[in-house]
Amino acid sequence: MSIDFSLGEEADAIAQTLKRFARDQAGGAVVPCARFSPDLWRKLCGLEIFSLTGAKEIVAVMEALGKTNFPGPLATTFAAAQLFEGDDRARIVSGEMLVAMGELHGDGLFPWAAIAQRFVWCERDRAFAARAISIEPVETLGCEPWGKVRLERESEFRHAGRALAIADIALGAYLAQAGRYLVEAASEHAKTRTQFGRPIGDYQAVAHALARCATELAAAAALTRVAAHSFDAERKNCRVTSAAAKVSAGKAANSASQVVHQVFGAFGVTEEGPVFPVARRIRQLTLTPGADATARAHLLEHVGLIRSESV
Repeated sequence: MSIDFSLGEEADAIAQTLKRFARDQAGGAVVPCARFSPDLWRKLCGLEIFSLTGAKEIVAVMEALGKTNFPGPLATTFAAAQLFEGDDRARIVSGEMLVAMGELHGDGLFPWAAIAQRFVWCERDRAFAARAISIEPVETLGCEPWGKVRLERESEFRHAGRALAIADIALGAYLAQAGRYLVEAASEHAKTRTQFGRPIGDYQAVAHALARCATELAAAAALTRVAAHSFDAERKNCRVTSAAAKVSAGKAANSASQVVHQVFGAFGVTEEGPVFPVARRIRQLTLTPGADATARAHLLEHVGLIRSESV
């Protein structure tokens, strides 16, 4: 029996629209949309993508944006659109208001805090509206406006688990395609870069490493789509599959970022090159403090290695 990983005609149409949009914004750059700007963010929000509530449509959006290295708090905004209601939600999806969301750890480092108007403090599968008492801007690897914050909890959101599942699915879709971009760029480079009179792609050390990355990324992308189908069908295990998709995609994308740097050599770590800005964003997204803690806890609980009370 075959498994249908398709997202549907509507989702495919959304993806094509996003690809054209990203291409138009690229302006001929080798790596499109490398840096965040408020103007670019408002243009993206003008497409009304953050009004989408179906996981399959959200995956279509994030796959297209991941392949083009599009910047911004994408997964966070999809989750925030699930959490907030009324005028706040309308301002978020239109790009008028930006939300910072994450887990708060010892040093207070928080994604997108330097430019956010609203804050969501997450703890496992709970989420709280929070007020920022202080914000210290911090420069980051991915050139994103983060900050060290002190937050004060306010009200708790209902149905936070669904919003956080959407965030995991969205991030997994983005990372799998960002990693795929890296592998495709490295594969093309390996066809033309010669060493000892042969393309480096002829050597097993290069070819096998890229093939492994491509396989891992394809599996992660498929798992992300499975999670989207599970979410939309409201299956009981959708929180587990969304966690698995995020962890799988993060691991595969990180592995790809390491391999492609080796394939490109010194050119792989130049900012004007075709892979460094993408690899940098992958590292930024996967090394967020506590990024995988909740997702991994769900997976460990599912296989019985920890008790559900600890998730």
